[in-house]
Amino acid sequence: MTIEYIGYAGSLLWLLSLTMSNRIKLRIFSLLGASAYTLYGYLLNAYPVSIVNGIIVLLNIYHIYRLKRNDDDLFNILELPAENSRYLHNFLEQHKNDIRKYFPEIDNISLKNCYAVFTLKNFMPVGVCIYEIKSGIIDIKIDYMSLNSSDLKGAVSHYIDYRQSLKEKGYKEMVVKVKHNKYKKYLSSLGHTEDATMSNILRIPLT
Repeated sequence: MTIEYIGYAGSLLWLLSLTMSNRIKLRIFSLLGASAYTLYGYLLNAYPVSIVNGIIVLLNIYHIYRLKRNDDDLFNILELPAENSRYLHNFLEQHKNDIRKYFPEIDNISLKNCYAVFTLKNFMPVGVCIYEIKSGIIDIKIDYMSLNSSDLKGAVSHYIDYRQSLKEKGYKEMVVKVKHNKYKKYLSSLGHTEDATMSNILRIPLT
C-alpha cells in the first residue's frame, strides 16, 4: 500500500503542476511528481518508468535554474516622443491584436503631444506606455506589456525610479482607463496601488 501511495502522490503532484500559471511553480511540482514516480518505478522494479522520470527530474532542475537566472535579466526604460516614431509604430503593429484586448480604442488614439516609454529587456522592447500630459496629470492612453508579471521582477525598481522622476517634475498622479481585471493585476505587479476607481478610471497617485 505504501508503494501505491507514492504512485498516487506522483499523479497528484503532476496534475497540480498543470494548474500552475507560474512557470517556476509548474516546474517545482513537476519535479516533485517526477521524483515520486522515479521512486515508485524503482520500488516496483519498473526500471523504464524510474529512468524516464529520473530524466524528467534532471530536466526540471535545469529549467528551474534557467528560470531563476532570468531574475538577472537586464531591464531599462527608454522614453521618446510618440508622434511620428517609426520605432513605436513598428512595436504597435507587431502587438496590435494583443493590445486591442485591453485597449480596444487603439486604432483611434492620437499620438500628438504624447510620449512613449518602452520597457527594454536585454535591450529588446517588451512593453510600452503611451501617455499625454493634461493639466499636470499624466493621462495614460496605452500601457501594454508582452511579458507575464512574474517575468517583470527585475523591472519593478526601474518603474519606481521613473515614477519618482515624474513626481519630481511636479506631476501628482497618473490616470488610466481600466477595462480588464488582468490589467489591474499587471498594475499591481508593478507596485501601483489603487486609489479610487470611478467608471473604469483608475487614478494612481505618484507617491
